Order: sequence, then C-alpha cells, then structure tokens
Amino acid sequence: MKNTEKSFLRQLFSIESINPVRSLRSRLHFLAIFGIIIALLFAYATILPGMKSSLLDIVEDNSVNLAKSYVKIIDAHIESVNETVLSLKDNSDIYACLVMGGESALVTADLKKFLKENSSFLAVAIYDKEGHFITATEDGYDNSDSPYYVNAVLATEQPAQSDYMTYGDTPSAVLAIPLEKSGSIFGVVAITVPLTSLTSELNEITLAESSFAYLLSPNGYFLYHPETDYYGKIIGNEGIRNFLEQGNILSAVLKFNYEGKKVAGIATSQKNNWMLVIQSDEADLTSSIENVTSKSVISLSIVSIILLTIVYILVFVFLRPLSFLIVEINRIKNLDFSPSTTLTKLCKARTEIGVISRAIENMHQSIKDVVNDISDVTQHITNGSTMLNEVSTSLNDCASDNSAVSEELSAGMEQTSDMANNIQYEVSLIQEKTDSIAKRSEGTIKLSKDIMGRANDARTFTSHASDTTIELYKEVSSEAKVALEQSKAVEKITALTDTIMNISDQTSLLALNASIEAARSGEYGKGFAVVAKEISNLAEQSSATVNSIIVIVQEVTAAVNNIDHCLTKTLQFMESSVMHDYQNFMKVSNEYNMDAQSFKETLDAICENLDELGKATNGIADSINGINATISDSSEGITGVAERATEVVTLSQKTYDQVNTNSEMIEKLQLIMERFTL
Repeated sequence: MKNTEKSFLRQLFSIESINPVRSLRSRLHFLAIFGIIIALLFAYATILPGMKSSLLDIVEDNSVNLAKSYVKIIDAHIESVNETVLSLKDNSDIYACLVMGGESALVTADLKKFLKENSSFLAVAIYDKEGHFITATEDGYDNSDSPYYVNAVLATEQPAQSDYMTYGDTPSAVLAIPLEKSGSIFGVVAITVPLTSLTSELNEITLAESSFAYLLSPNGYFLYHPETDYYGKIIGNEGIRNFLEQGNILSAVLKFNYEGKKVAGIATSQKNNWMLVIQSDEADLTSSIENVTSKSVISLSIVSIILLTIVYILVFVFLRPLSFLIVEINRIKNLDFSPSTTLTKLCKARTEIGVISRAIENMHQSIKDVVNDISDVTQHITNGSTMLNEVSTSLNDCASDNSAVSEELSAGMEQTSDMANNIQYEVSLIQEKTDSIAKRSEGTIKLSKDIMGRANDARTFTSHASDTTIELYKEVSSEAKVALEQSKAVEKITALTDTIMNISDQTSLLALNASIEAARSGEYGKGFAVVAKEISNLAEQSSATVNSIIVIVQEVTAAVNNIDHCLTKTLQFMESSVMHDYQNFMKVSNEYNMDAQSFKETLDAICENLDELGKATNGIADSINGINATISDSSEGITGVAERATEVVTLSQKTYDQVNTNSEMIEKLQLIMERFTL
C-alpha cells in the first residue's frame, strides 16, 4: 500500500530497488525521456513560437515583397505606356500644332491613328505647354484646360497619372506624358487607359487562400479591387489612410482587425504614389506555419524516438557490465571470495567499469587477507585460550589448596594461642609461688640471725632453745615440704614448653608446605610466600623462645634441687645433731654458730636463686606475652592470607569463566570464518 501511494517520480528515484541495474537503467531511460520531453516542451515553448514568429515575419516580408514586386509590374506597365506615347514627340504635326500653331485636325487624325495602333488605350488628348486643351480622339472628351495631372507634368517635367476615373463604364486612369524636344517641354499627351491593363496581374496573387490585392490612389480611391464594386470608393481603413497621408511609406506591414485579424503588406510606387495592398487573414497565413510546426513536432518526435532507441541501446551496452559487477557484489554479500573469470575480464576494460572492477578485485584480495589474518589470530587466540584454561585450572587448584592450608594454619594458630594462654597462666602461678618462697626465705634469714644471736646465749637458755629448736624444726620441716611441693610446678612448665615446641615444629612444617605451594603458584603465590616466610620466622622465634624457657626452667629446677638438698641437710642436721645431741649443745655451740652462719649463707643463696627464679619467671611471662602477641598477629595474617586465597579462588573462577567465554567467542569466530569462501 505504501508503494502505491508513492508518486511515479519517487518510485523511479527511490533508493530501494530489487535490481540496481534495472533501477539505474529505468532512471536513465526516464532521464532520457524526461530530457527529450523537456527539449520538446522547450522547443514548443520557445523554438517553435520563435520559428512561428520567424515564419510569420517571413510571410509578412513576403507580403511586402510581393506588393513591391507587383508595384514594379504596375510601374513597368505605366513605363511601357509612357515609352509608347513618347513616339508622338517626333510627330511633326503635333509639334507644328503645339509650337507653331498648326492645324489641330491633323493632330486629331494622327492621334486616332495612334489609338488604333494601340487598342489597349481608350482615348488620347493633347495639351500645349501652357496646359490648354488642344484636341482628343473622342468628341466627348473633357476639353477642360489644365487638369491636375497635366499641371503635375508641367510642374515636375515628369510623367504623372490621374486618380480614379471612368471612361464610359470602364474604370480607367489618365497617364500624362510630357513631350520634349531639345530639352524643353512643348506639350503634354494624356492617355486614358483601362485600369485592368495596368492591374491584370493582381488577380494572380496567391499568397494564401484569403489573400487579395487592391490598389489605392494617393487620395485613397480604389484603383483596383477583386470586387469591382469597390472601384472609385475611398478606403475606410484608418491605418492605410495614415500611410497614404504620410506619403513617404515605401513598404510596410499593417495588422488590423476587420472581421478577424488581418495582415496587409503595403508597397508604394515612387513614380505616382499609387499604393498596393496585399491583404490576408492572419489565420490563413499561419495555417501553413501550423503545418510546418506540426511537421516539426512530428520530426522532433521521430528524432526523439530515434534518440530513445539509441539511448536504450547505449544504456544497455554501458550498463550490461554493471549486471556482472552486481553479481560479483552479491558474491561478496554471500561471503564468496573465490576467483572469478568474469571479474578478471571486466578488470581489463579501460573504462570506469574497469576501474570499478579493479577496485572490487582489490577489495576481494583485501578482505581475503583480512580473513586470513583473522584466521591466524583466531588460531593464536585458541592456543592462548587453551593455555590460559590450563593455567586457570592449575591456579584454581592451587588457590583451593592454599585456602585449605590457610584454614589449617589459622586453626593451628588458634590452638597455639590457647596453649600460650595456658602457659601464661602457669607462669603466673610460678610467679606467685616464687614470691611466697621469697617472703618465707626472708623470714628464714631473720630466724637464722636470731639463732646466731641465741647461739651466744645457748648455754644459758638451752631448755628454751631446745623448745625453740624443736618448733623451728617442725616449722622449717613443714614449710620445706610445702616449698618442695610447690617447686614441682616447674615440671608443668617443662611439659608446656614441650607442647610449644611441638606447635613450633608443626608451624615450621606448615610454613614449609605454604612456601612449596606458593612456589607452585608462580606469580599468584608471591604474596602467600611472603606470609609463609613470616610464619616460618615466627616458628623459629617461638622455638628459640621455648629453648630459652627450657634453659631458665632447668636453672629453676637446679635451684629448687639445691633448696631441697639444703633443707634436707638442715633437717637431718637438726634431727641428728641438735635433737639427739642437744645435751652436748654447749660443746658444739661454736660449731652450731658456724652452722648457723652457713645456714644464713645458704638462705642468702636461696634468696638470690629465688630472685633469679622470679626474674626468669618474669622473662618467661614476657616471652609468653610476646609469643601470644606474635601468634595473634600470625593468626590475623593467616586469616588475611585465607581471605586473599579465597579472593584468588574467586578471581581464578572468573578467569576460568572468561576463558570459557573466550572459547565460545572463538567458536563463533570460527563459524564466521567458515562462512567465507576463499
């Protein structure tokens, strides 16, 4: 419906077309037809009217020229009459009568004889040089003196003609001719002639069917008309009368309306100012022009048909290669780039078709090169995608393993943190017990001082000292047992250090595994390798710290053993010597004093060992705090490693997905490549 609503021109110049060559051929044909129609219209609107106007001008000029020709014929008739009459100037009778006053009868006889010899003349009359009537061939001839045509001859010494006259019933005119001899006029001959003898050829005018001629005197009287009723009547056409009144119009064309449009060719005789008018109907004159125009249109139509035929042949010849080019273009549209012999032949042409064909051939080669390049690139992309797929799979596996290892490390660090907290708790208990032993050691030192003071008074206060010694023995024995029991807490430290050492070994093993996995991950495992190295350093620090704790614990154990040995020795001494040999106390008071001094020194050593034990315990506590902080930091680092490992897994999955997408795109690209025919 839309196509039917389009105008013809829009359909013809529409870009949408099934066959471009047919469309172009139709357009060229239309342009040729349109150009020829425009040329015809232009010819009809400009050239034909101009030609018509030119032809009309020619017809009008022909009218004028024809009128001038017939005026010359009339003048020739008049000149012939004049030459005929000039023979009378040599007549002696006429000369004698007019010059010497001879007899007019002789002149009359000669005139009648002359009239018989020239039967076309109606009458002849003679006037003297004064214009007086002398004689005539007819008795009824007007014998008036000095008629106007005679006076005209005498005034101008040139022949003259009268206006319209009638001789009987015959329209006629008088031709007055001067008689000269020796260069002077001696008389005038007046010849009356019928107008038909002067205008007989006017009946033969055939310019057109409506054309006719009429002759006018200077006063506007009809001297000739196809219809005799007009003879002697005055012309009524004002335009022609104006020409007559001007008197100097030799030739002209007059157009006027009288029962239709008329065209008149006018010519005036220079000898007597008689005016010949050839009048025609304009339609009659232009009918022949219309015929010429029609013939011209027919000729143009025939020429147009010939031109259309030539244009059709030329369009067919020139556009036929375009059909082959369209076939080649359709092959391109169908992605067929196989060699074509037709295109090879067209490339040899030296016209624009050859240029276009060579351009299409170059386009063929360029597209084939591009397709080959795409094929190579596709192959490289396929290889790279395969390699990337393998790498992504390995990376995904490594990232999964790293994530699992990170989770194990995180769990192990949490367990290590819990153990470190337990060690810290046990160390705090050791610090409390050490403080208690230190306080009790101070009391023992004070007691040893008292013993030394009382040793001097031992003799006096033996009983009292015995009781005091027994009590002291009991107290020291009880406190020594408690101190020895408390010193056994050092063994717990040893157990905890063994546990920490095991954890450090496991951490070192995990760090080693993490380093191995990071090395397997390549570029993606560099960050994880750094963390694994830090974990390994942390394990080494933990191991070193545990070794320090073991050394300190060994020193504490040695000190406790010394205390145990001293207390045991003191108790044995008190039990064996003091209690059983108290009676001999006085004897051995000096020895007792020395033993008290030794006891004091031993207590001082115990205090020093306890101070060292307190310091070592504080060092253990600080180390445990450092281990705990390090483990916390390591736990956070391992948690970050686990998160980054998870992120690596996610990125690996995205990389894997992108590789799959690239593979799909490569498959599509290969399908596109398979559509090309090279």
